[in-house]
Amino acid sequence: MVDFLSALQNGIDSAANRETNFQEIHDVFILLRQQIHSFSQHKINTQLFSILNNPRAKSLDYFEDQSQLYLDKKLYVSLYNSFLIKNRLTEIYFDRDNGYPCTILIDGDEYTATNKESLEENIQKLLSSPSTGIILYSLMKKAP
Repeated sequence: MVDFLSALQNGIDSAANRETNFQEIHDVFILLRQQIHSFSQHKINTQLFSILNNPRAKSLDYFEDQSQLYLDKKLYVSLYNSFLIKNRLTEIYFDRDNGYPCTILIDGDEYTATNKESLEENIQKLLSSPSTGIILYSLMKKAP
């Protein structure tokens, strides 16, 4: 008789690992949001919108509604008092099966992370890039 139980368990373990990885990635961006808010003295808002293939579907800010965990994202910054002007900092692309590798765009170049530590390093590169500095500096100058 064939034992399907171990295969079933492997599938469940894989799904649980996938969820853990996706949550870990998003937790890094939640920490980034908190630090941008703190650094800007709560003048800069961050939003993490899902990239949707269906133009009729509503893209939700992950920081406000965490239902779109498994979708690729775009990270935006804006002034707290004006959401009309949003600046995209990066796009985030996930491996569908596992979360990692996770790729972010920095000045048009792809930076791929295979774990949390390399993702954090890539986000540090994003934050120290001249284009990100220009965006954040411009927003802080406009802030009341």
